[in-house]
Amino acid sequence: MLLARRHARSVLWPLLLAALLIIVPFFFLFTLVRAGTFGMALFSLLLAIGVAFAIRVFLIWDSYVLLLTNQRIVHVEQRGVWRRLVREMPLFSIQQAHVEKRGLFDALLKTGSLHLRSNGHGVIHFPRLHRPDAFIRLIDSVRDPKIVNEGTSSLESKEFSGKI
Repeated sequence: MLLARRHARSVLWPLLLAALLIIVPFFFLFTLVRAGTFGMALFSLLLAIGVAFAIRVFLIWDSYVLLLTNQRIVHVEQRGVWRRLVREMPLFSIQQAHVEKRGLFDALLKTGSLHLRSNGHGVIHFPRLHRPDAFIRLIDSVRDPKIVNEGTSSLESKEFSGKI
C-alpha cells in the first residue's frame, strides 16, 4: 500500500497568507492595546483567523491523497473541511495513464498532474504529484511484476513515453 500526497508547493501560498495574518497583528500590537477592548478583540480575531486558516489549509492538504493498493487506486479529494469525494478505480481496468507537466516549477521540482483513465470507472486527476512518472511505473509493477525487469510501461501513452 502506497500513499501519495500533493507536493508541498501546493500549500505554499495559502500558508504564507496564513503566516501574514498571524504576524501582521503583532506589528500593530501597541496601537491595538492602546485602543482598549476593541483593539484587543481585533488583535485576537486576526490571530484566530490566521491560525484557523493555516489549520484548514494543512488539513485539506493532508487529506487529499492517492492510495495505491494491490487491487485498486483510491483517490480521496478533500474539497473543504467537511466536503470529501472518494473515487475508486480497479488497477486492471486502467486503460491510459498520462502525465502533464506545466511550467518551470514542475520541471525543477519534478512534479506534474497524473491523469488515469479507466473503462467504466471514469477519470482520476491528481494535480501536483511528486514524480508522477515513477507512480505510473509503480502501478505497472503492481499490475504485472515482469514489467519492472523490462523497464517499459504498458500504461504509458505515446505522448508520455520518451518525454521523461
